[in-house]
Amino acid sequence: MHTAITDEFIAMPVHRINVMLEPVAKRDISLLKEANQEVAKCDLHLWVCQQNQEKGLAPSVGAIMHQKKRRESVASTNAEQEEKRAPGRSAAYKWIGRWTRRWRMPKSKIQDRDMLSASVLRRKATVD
Repeated sequence: MHTAITDEFIAMPVHRINVMLEPVAKRDISLLKEANQEVAKCDLHLWVCQQNQEKGLAPSVGAIMHQKKRRESVASTNAEQEEKRAPGRSAAYKWIGRWTRRWRMPKSKIQDRDMLSASVLRRKATVD
């Protein structure tokens, strides 16, 4: 019997195991939802910083909103699967404004720069 139960548990998909681990009490569900929202906000900030530092890009409002939706869909639990209406453009821009002020992010764009060829860079790097 033990091996049958173990085999049944191992055969379960991951999302069913996660549903079994979700809290049942309303207070705990709200705390989990709040924690997931905070994690999504911090992940979004980390993603924007990564775009700025590693790739040299300043993500557009649309890219940030798309990433926010993606992060929230990954972080959402099955207990909160109710359909939410997508925010309009005005609400999205208001949210971006609040979010950038909260994280003290600059509103300027990164300027494009000409990329020098490898030979020019080598000449500049060599000392005569």
